[in-house]
Amino acid sequence: MNVFGEHRNTFILVLVAFTAIIGWIGLTNNGSFRVEDDLINRKLFFPDPATVMMKLKQGRKAPEDIKYAAFGASVTWGSGIVGDRNKLSYPKLLSPNASNLAIRATGPNYPSACTQTMVGDENFDVIILEFFPRAHKGLHPLTRRLRARFPDAIIIILREWSPMDIINQNKQNLRAWARKKGLPLSLHHPKLHMAFLESEEEWFWTTHYNQRIRVQERAAKDFGAYILPMTKPEDPRDWLFFEQYFAPDFLHKSNEGHEEVAKRVRHLVDMVGVPAEPRIGTWDANDSCLTWFETGDKTGLRMSPSWRMNMFSNNGGPKYALEITSRNFKIAEGSLTVTNPSQDRMTVYVSYMITSPAPSKYPRTQVTTINKEGRKTIELSQDQINDWGINSYIHVHQLQELCMIPPGDTVLHFKPMERTEHPFRLVSVAITGEQFDNVAGQPIERVAK
Repeated sequence: MNVFGEHRNTFILVLVAFTAIIGWIGLTNNGSFRVEDDLINRKLFFPDPATVMMKLKQGRKAPEDIKYAAFGASVTWGSGIVGDRNKLSYPKLLSPNASNLAIRATGPNYPSACTQTMVGDENFDVIILEFFPRAHKGLHPLTRRLRARFPDAIIIILREWSPMDIINQNKQNLRAWARKKGLPLSLHHPKLHMAFLESEEEWFWTTHYNQRIRVQERAAKDFGAYILPMTKPEDPRDWLFFEQYFAPDFLHKSNEGHEEVAKRVRHLVDMVGVPAEPRIGTWDANDSCLTWFETGDKTGLRMSPSWRMNMFSNNGGPKYALEITSRNFKIAEGSLTVTNPSQDRMTVYVSYMITSPAPSKYPRTQVTTINKEGRKTIELSQDQINDWGINSYIHVHQLQELCMIPPGDTVLHFKPMERTEHPFRLVSVAITGEQFDNVAGQPIERVAK
């Protein structure tokens, strides 16, 4: 008789409770995370050991003097934290003076295009990149630009997972499955746990997981970055052992999850060491960007009166967009003037809101660029493949290239082509020497079908 088989569910529930109390998941006997096992022993894209030793001979910076920066999406920003995210997110746990440069609802494309604007004149010793779900769009150029500027910095690429990376044979993620079953949509609810353990569903890791790994490995290998993985169970059904690291929404990190990331990063930095006098390089491309998505700040915007700044969502914190206000029941149009500050022709991109999957709840919109080289009109795409699981209806950023523009001013004239549930919403403009594919960012909230 298979005693374990008969009592497997009870055993798992007891073990989950036990691990939540003592917090041993991902830890070695001495209380440090398994960075050595995953990285040193497997030699997972560590820079040349001789180079590391040369840096250490120059002397190390004291831990309190290390300057941290983190690029990422809503996880790094602090969605899911209970309390003050400006103190409890993992960058701030590493150092109160850390620069948290995360932007919700974006992938790595926007920071790749706007790295110089986002960093400014700051110097960083340790740079953390949290873009695993959308790594295939922009992680490589972002890592390249940061390495060019900070040749001696420790660049850490986080490899995270969440219960949303688990799908069943019907291609439902865990939250969609719970919704269909009429279960509480809270990751920590006992009813959800029991229903999951008693279910006969087959569960798998999403196929996107391996694709993301390949993108990370290429960026790490090409630019001397460190891949720092979160401990991941081989059997996706064992996510229950890790539930304390996630927020109730199935996706974001809990307070304990941010503490776990900070411990992993700190342990790696302690092992490698930061040189006392790191070099500062030059930017490999210039950029000039404006975003108001998280602040609603209109400073520097030159726009027609038909635009209004609107806080269109307060889910997890305020989110702002420029909206074109209609008058007299007519579909209004709006213009925005941007400046290419360089002496060379550069590419202008816009980020705007869409919903996925199609059809979008935002209008088809044409943009005409007007400058000394003439006029050019393009229609903004509302299409995006939904990577977030069946029945996931979401609001996301879409970054789209318009065209090359000459030095000086260019007018961007926006013309919505239809009435839809939501007005056209513009969230940022980027002028850069980089080239990127059109791509959506991270979901910011779910919407009704």
